[in-house]
Amino acid sequence: MKISKQNYCIFYLCMITLSKHCRFSDSKDFNMSAQTHGSSFFWDYDPLVRPVSHPSDAVEVRVMFTMVSLLDVDIRKQTVSSFGWLTATWVDGRLSEILTALEKNEVLVDSDQIWKPDIAVYNSVDDTDLLQKLKMRLGVERNGRVTWRPGNAMKTFCSMDITYYPFDIHHCSIDIATWVYTEKDVMMIPVEPLLDVTDLMDSSEWTVSPEAVTSYYVLPDYKVLQFNFRLKRKVLFFVTNVLLPILLASVLSCVVMVLPNGSGEKMTVSLTSFLAFITYLKVTMDTLPRNSDTVCFFSLYLALQLVISVVNITVSTVAVKLYFEERQHIMDSVVKQSISGCSTSTLDIPSSRRNSETAEGFNLAKSQEIQQPAQDNDSKENNDMEKETIFRIRLAKSSPTCRDGNLTDLRRTEEIVDNAQGGEDVNARVNGATMISSKIERYGFVASLLLNILSGGLFLVAIAVGSRNM
Repeated sequence: MKISKQNYCIFYLCMITLSKHCRFSDSKDFNMSAQTHGSSFFWDYDPLVRPVSHPSDAVEVRVMFTMVSLLDVDIRKQTVSSFGWLTATWVDGRLSEILTALEKNEVLVDSDQIWKPDIAVYNSVDDTDLLQKLKMRLGVERNGRVTWRPGNAMKTFCSMDITYYPFDIHHCSIDIATWVYTEKDVMMIPVEPLLDVTDLMDSSEWTVSPEAVTSYYVLPDYKVLQFNFRLKRKVLFFVTNVLLPILLASVLSCVVMVLPNGSGEKMTVSLTSFLAFITYLKVTMDTLPRNSDTVCFFSLYLALQLVISVVNITVSTVAVKLYFEERQHIMDSVVKQSISGCSTSTLDIPSSRRNSETAEGFNLAKSQEIQQPAQDNDSKENNDMEKETIFRIRLAKSSPTCRDGNLTDLRRTEEIVDNAQGGEDVNARVNGATMISSKIERYGFVASLLLNILSGGLFLVAIAVGSRNM
């Protein structure tokens, strides 16, 4: 059957009409069609081709970053975790022609259907192309203007300055750049001069302040936009939980110097304050990064307090040693005077009688000690050495042999012992070394107090000057 030329033309026109009907039959609701039959609208659109009229032209992409929340600041790892989104806009003339033909003012399309810049977070710690992996729809206006708002939680690197910790201020940024396209292909232009923090939620630990948007080049044609912001620590928590206990411990290390040498708690308090400084120094070192470029003033202050505490312990040890050596010497002299008159007469007595008299004297001395508990407990200066010395004198005094003999020497010795029991300063008797220990205590207290005031003042001045300069 031969088809005429006229019938062939009619058939061709019908096919064209049918194809147009199939292509635009769903154009009444473009958003629904783009979701279900989106490929039919962009059958001749190549998403890999830049939307420029000439290959040498650059696509102008206007960008703005909005920070919504500050998730975490890790001083040790020097990272900042935040949540926000990037707003990027550009003009695609090919999309303008499509929307004009469809008589639509604005539509939404899938991110893989049209061209978009390969924007990456340049200083991201985890993944640089996390914005590209988001399957988000793009808004297209009739004039060809495309709006892309990818948002995600990101962890970025930030160089932390720990010099003035815990009154530290850090300058961080979120760096945005194209990964493949050079500046000749895609030119990124910041919309606002500052980072957008209008929707930022308050942080309980940090105060976030936006700073000017800057740029730098990693290579001659690769430009990176820096959305800068400043982090300032809120110091109330550290003042009440770190600084105040350390100041109290430093005061305690000074007060320990005024405790009496005969007090058993003198060395205990000194060692306790020393261990407190070591604990806080370890906590601080675990928090701060291992950075040798800068020195933390707070760490220096703790180290200086540690040195002062060691000096206090050394001075206290020397003073206590001199005190007890002199006291032991005095007690030994008292015992020798007490029993010197009994030794000769005791040696002439048979062993059986001497043993019985010693047992009798022991029982009598114990009974005298039990009968006078209040007198012995009144003096905080008494220690085990004094009690042993007093017991030995009572034992010698209670012996029948001694009672029959040297009563004059024993009465004189008893007076010395009673003065010692009553809490009088034994060091007042021939106590050159004890006077030296007292002077060491006084001078040590003054020196420790001055060093603490000086170190604390220098720390506060350094923090004030540094915070003002930052």
